[in-house]
Amino acid sequence: MHWPEPVVAEGLPDERGPVMVTVDDRVDPARSAECATVMRSLADERRRDGAWGLFEDAAEAGRFLEHSWWSPG
Repeated sequence: MHWPEPVVAEGLPDERGPVMVTVDDRVDPARSAECATVMRSLADERRRDGAWGLFEDAAEAGRFLEHSWWSPG
């Protein structure tokens, strides 16, 4: 796996949920529009394992927050 192990307060059994994951992406502000376009083009792939969304930080140029969530069953 290329992702680091998540930090959790306690062990999570496989059937516990829902679970929300966030990724804080930072890009060159001059390439923000390009980044948003590329990220949105990946939306279907991101959603295959659950819901997904993308926010651009209005207070910090070049900062994007991806979020996804999944609930068992």
